[in-house]
Amino acid sequence: MRAVDALRSGGLSLVEITTDSPGWQDSVAQVARAGDDARLEVGAGTVMTVRQAEEACRAGATFLVSPTFVEQVAAVARQKGIAYVPGAFTPTEIHRAQAAGAACVKVFPADTLGAGYIRRILQPLPMLRLVPTGG
Repeated sequence: MRAVDALRSGGLSLVEITTDSPGWQDSVAQVARAGDDARLEVGAGTVMTVRQAEEACRAGATFLVSPTFVEQVAAVARQKGIAYVPGAFTPTEIHRAQAAGAACVKVFPADTLGAGYIRRILQPLPMLRLVPTGG
């Protein structure tokens, strides 16, 4: 919680706790309780299964992040009314993720092809909401 307090003091309002962290469900729940004043959102990262998505929601996560697009996780997020931010790389993967309801799509790993790649994707698909990640 010291790290979360430091983030809040620095003006950040989003915290992501990854599912590969020991005790992640308890950490999400603790941060969710600390964010009851609506100045802090907590999400779960590296969400790859329906079980993880449901556990994250029960713990109080307000968004889910995945390194890849997982259709079943997108469905849980839609059902629970929370944001889902999956990772994708190709234009087809990115479009498919957003069409399934992703709040935005992490282009991962973005450093592989650089900023020109993002510009080229957005030329024919300007409606996409992209978050370049990884480099």
